Amino acid sequence: MTTIQLPKDYGYVVLTAGAMSFHAIFQGFFVGMARNKYFGPEFLKSAKVKALSDEHKKEFGSEVNKNAYPDMGCGRYADLLSYGDWVRFNNAQRVHLNYLEHLTPVLAFLLLGGLQYPRFATGAGCVYILGREIYGRSYRKYGADKRFTGAIIFDLGLLALFGACMCAGAAMTGCKWLIKK
Repeated sequence: MTTIQLPKDYGYVVLTAGAMSFHAIFQGFFVGMARNKYFGPEFLKSAKVKALSDEHKKEFGSEVNKNAYPDMGCGRYADLLSYGDWVRFNNAQRVHLNYLEHLTPVLAFLLLGGLQYPRFATGAGCVYILGREIYGRSYRKYGADKRFTGAIIFDLGLLALFGACMCAGAAMTGCKWLIKK
């Protein structure tokens, strides 16, 4: 049986992975808040939703789900939103989905790179989380055109984590000429 001895500072990597995962979940709360705001009771009671509600009841035998589930912002209920409300809802949705699209490889880079470079990976992971927070706030508040500062910051963290992962792999394979510890 093979055992892996973790570096003494690897606990920081684990804490960073946990913080990053929680932060991704936390971004989803903003989607829920936007859904409550734009697809809430007032929206569902409006005349423009009535025909769709009747169709839903005929098809499924029940009222439309609270907050117009399962509409993800591009469905039949979203078509009934004003353009501004539709954009604001989809901005919140994109922040969360973009995070989820990146989370698996970023966590892999963090956890694997942290095996060899735990402090560096922890720092790069924190930069990534900070960039994600700036990205999310800017995107939700000002729109897609203002997300770039946060994107640049989290991309720097992402590239650093990728580099740590690749360097750790190279060091583990014995590529001494490539990586000096």
